[in-house]
Amino acid sequence: MRLPCLLLLSAAPLAAATVEGVITYQRAPSAGALAWVPGVTRAAASAAPVIDQKDKVFTPAVLAVRPGATITLRNSDSIQHNAYASDKAAEVTLDTGLNAPASETPIKVDWTAGKVVRFGCKIHPSMQVWIAALDTDAWAVPVAAEAEKTVRFTIADVPADAARVAVWTSKYGQVEIDLASGTGSGQLGPADKPAATITATRRP
Repeated sequence: MRLPCLLLLSAAPLAAATVEGVITYQRAPSAGALAWVPGVTRAAASAAPVIDQKDKVFTPAVLAVRPGATITLRNSDSIQHNAYASDKAAEVTLDTGLNAPASETPIKVDWTAGKVVRFGCKIHPSMQVWIAALDTDAWAVPVAAEAEKTVRFTIADVPADAARVAVWTSKYGQVEIDLASGTGSGQLGPADKPAATITATRRP
């Protein structure tokens, strides 16, 4: 006796896309910049992300994590460092105290999603790092050379129907670009005299 064949159907996953963007500065490039596609969840990292204090520089200079995550602040120099933040808009006040050479200090990112907070070093004022609390794992850091006016970023593995990309800069603020049609644009700074223009495209 033959048994009827059972055909199991499953919905095909939505194909991934890539968001590509270009920031064109009309003024001096921003020291810190970040672009992200909201609401994208990926596999969690196995270890806490690390910000290293080495050669009197925070590395990386910009980092994004989920709200509630813990970052490891490592001092790889042979001198003491510090990390502090005082951001009224984000309601963040934090000071790690003195960070001894070879020490590791946890920083809890307990501020609101969408806020980017600047940290400095009280011992070495030129040191700075920006830490973002984001509701997404899809982000990229556009990096500009000192004299470079055009900066590109790529955010891979986002949903094919991703409708928005946000771009933040430490110098000129933040803008959200509509990608409903696949391509969008925006600007930072005053409408009559923008500091930067941004174009972004979602590609299959």
